[in-house]
Amino acid sequence: MAAQGRSHALYYGAHLEGAWWTEALWQELAVPPIVLELLEPLRRLIQAVEQELTPLSQALTKSAPPDLPLGLGKLTYEVLEREVGDWNRFRQSAASGQLHGHVSAGRQFGPAAFSGFH
Repeated sequence: MAAQGRSHALYYGAHLEGAWWTEALWQELAVPPIVLELLEPLRRLIQAVEQELTPLSQALTKSAPPDLPLGLGKLTYEVLEREVGDWNRFRQSAASGQLHGHVSAGRQFGPAAFSGFH
């Protein structure tokens, strides 16, 4: 939605940077009135989504362990943990050097799909 707002502004020759929907930056916007009309609904939606996501993101980051893998932040770590679930399910293929494809509705996906063997 933020990118859509930037696109609207660019169409009318204005350039938006950063979190343009926040109160402080909104008051400083120097854009034509038509752009403000286009941005206002997007601004309300972005603020509503942020209001819902902020407490959830904070709760996730609090549950992250103190020692994180290099390059991962607390939120990214927790999202990955919850998406992957059991990291051990990947170990057998990697340890044996085998690449397995996934078959769904007759089509094969994954590395084996490009090997020519079906």
